[in-house]
Amino acid sequence: MAETLVTQEYGFILRTEAAKADKEDVLMEADQLSAKYHEIVSKRQYRKAPHLVDTNYDALEVLVHDIKPGSIDRIVTDQEEVGEQLKEKGYEVFLCSYMAGDIERRYRFRHYLSEVFKRKIFMKSGGFLYIEQTEAMAVIDVNTGKSIGKKNQEAHIKKINLEAAKEAARQIRLRNLSGIIMIDFIDMKSKDDEKELLQVMQHYLNGDSKKAVAVDITKLGIMEITRKKEKNPIFRQISIDILK
Repeated sequence: MAETLVTQEYGFILRTEAAKADKEDVLMEADQLSAKYHEIVSKRQYRKAPHLVDTNYDALEVLVHDIKPGSIDRIVTDQEEVGEQLKEKGYEVFLCSYMAGDIERRYRFRHYLSEVFKRKIFMKSGGFLYIEQTEAMAVIDVNTGKSIGKKNQEAHIKKINLEAAKEAARQIRLRNLSGIIMIDFIDMKSKDDEKELLQVMQHYLNGDSKKAVAVDITKLGIMEITRKKEKNPIFRQISIDILK
């Protein structure tokens, strides 16, 4: 099939998903892209440089770029047109009520949006995370938040660290932290506990649409994580939009 798409003027890149797709659907999309290419070439002839003749930016495409149909239960929207477009792309869609603010109240958008700008995130155990984003990396510091006493100290520290691993993974996704991420967990004496913490952290990271790896825990007790870098962190994206 690939050979039939190639011309002397241009060719196509077929993604892995194309192998599972219906041949007619692939050829139809190729025809659409071909028509778009000729439209761009035609525009170029009548425009003076510098001039943007086309862009591949589509807000909806950007939102679902890393989400494959079938990898999530459903996408919720309160916009019927958006819902129809998503269904055409193969996504399960739930159309929320049109009542003013209904979708916002149900899914607590404002709550999570405000959370992105908080440096200190409290946990149920009383401990908290302190999150700092620098140019070079993101740093997460785990704190007990209060005196843990001497009784069952190691067990309590382990409990806080395991809770912190789950919350840190959630914050990494929520804030879109990427590149190098360092997490300073509370020191644990047991190497087995450190190994378990690393495995638990990776388990929580496995649910991420972007590749994220818990690499190791250094001698200083700092966990190193790498996460595929795409786009700016959420707080920076919002700041850019505000400045615009």
